[in-house]
Amino acid sequence: MVFVYACDHHFFDALMASLVSLVSRFHYSYKKIIVYDLDGISDDPHKVEELGRVCNLELRRFNYTGLPPHVKVLKHFAWKIFVEAEVLAEHDFVIYMDTSVFFLENDYADYFDLIGKGVLSSIQFTRHTSHGIKFATLPGISPFDCIGVAHSL
Repeated sequence: MVFVYACDHHFFDALMASLVSLVSRFHYSYKKIIVYDLDGISDDPHKVEELGRVCNLELRRFNYTGLPPHVKVLKHFAWKIFVEAEVLAEHDFVIYMDTSVFFLENDYADYFDLIGKGVLSSIQFTRHTSHGIKFATLPGISPFDCIGVAHSL
């Protein structure tokens, strides 16, 4: 399993809390954790050191080069499809995590097994998100339009 986060320095404390819940519930059974720095985390040596204490964690600075200017407006979440496309090009199975997500249990084996067998789609929402993808996607941008751009970065 590869868990993926993306956030800027404003959400660092939430990221760390979510990481604690992930590590404590999955007991390092995951393959890797990838954290995309959307702004300011990689520039702070204390934050980099703190993330370095988490086993199998890779910190990546998000590359905005060549992307439309609106992608840098983090509250539009246009960056998210580029993060997802990049990690899915590298790994067959990833779990994208929001920094507000905390694991209360680790009984997701049934989901993982059914996804691996092709019975379930690889995209699953296990809890209510309070909004649909239409709300979370910038108007005029189709997720399918972005995948080719992400692969060419």
